[in-house]
Amino acid sequence: MIKEICCKYSANEKGKESRQSISTVCIKRLMTNTVDYRTKSVAYEKKNVTVEHVWPIAMDIGYSSVKCFSPIMICAFPFYAKNLGKNPQLFGEQDEYEILYRDGETGEVWRVGRSAQQMVSNKDTNDSQLELFARDRYDSPIFKIAARVGLALCMLKNSAGEYNDGPIVLQTGLPPAYLVEDTPRLVGALSGRHKFSIKLWNSKHYVNMDFTIHEKNIHIMSQ
Repeated sequence: MIKEICCKYSANEKGKESRQSISTVCIKRLMTNTVDYRTKSVAYEKKNVTVEHVWPIAMDIGYSSVKCFSPIMICAFPFYAKNLGKNPQLFGEQDEYEILYRDGETGEVWRVGRSAQQMVSNKDTNDSQLELFARDRYDSPIFKIAARVGLALCMLKNSAGEYNDGPIVLQTGLPPAYLVEDTPRLVGALSGRHKFSIKLWNSKHYVNMDFTIHEKNIHIMSQ
């Protein structure tokens, strides 16, 4: 198919381009731009079915995206974060899907999701495969940050309601082959105190988050 198109292109071409350069042009025209198919960022403020006296959250921390569901939110964003340092200077208009995370212990600021992806060039080699795609990623900063951002999106007050101050009950999952072996590590990564700040979309101010998830309230299912 490519060869046929290139021959037709060559026959109609008036310039002196080589067959190699013509083939390159043809291939580029046929290639799919994978950026068009990257994970989308979505956030739907919606009042969902829930139960009283607790705050249920369902969260899937996938290799490509984080997907969340709570009594007031349905959302998803790319699984990626970029460290900006402690006092980043951010100028100009922020991205529509800007998510900034500030760690409560280190003070470091991370850009999360789509806007973080847009910072990456084809020459960027700073992120390890282990952090992004390996099974053993539960202790990585990106995993912790992505999980915390997902939890925050499920708790922050919006047009559908607000967090009821009840204990957080978290449902997530693992592949069947890893369920028994990896459950303790995943529970350990998600449980405990979470102290950080988050700034969403075009907001000018950070919102402080400080909450605890108990191990007994984390449920891991096969998925």
